[in-house]
Amino acid sequence: DTFLLEPAEQYDGNIELVASNKVLDEQDCGKQMYVTADAVVVTLPGTAGGLNFVVVNSMNNAGGLITVDPNSSDHITGPDYARCGDRIEVIAKTTHGYYVSKLVGTWAQES
Repeated sequence: DTFLLEPAEQYDGNIELVASNKVLDEQDCGKQMYVTADAVVVTLPGTAGGLNFVVVNSMNNAGGLITVDPNSSDHITGPDYARCGDRIEVIAKTTHGYYVSKLVGTWAQES
């Protein structure tokens, strides 16, 4: 799908293209982070009730590895082959970390 492989921020204000490592903050809450490059790490901020983030793989199938990393004091709970359009949505669960609210595709959990 051309939209996923060539997303454009000017068409949707809730989209941000991410081509290098990015540390999210409260101003990114509700935006869709379309990752456009391989080996990108998206780091979540410390948890606070109500924060939610969306990370979308916009590379070709098996085109890259995306890491969604919680703040060093938090974790992600929830249910290695990446496909274009795979997405993960996480919501802060007060101060105890994030949980996965929506998952499309295959995402591996680090031990």
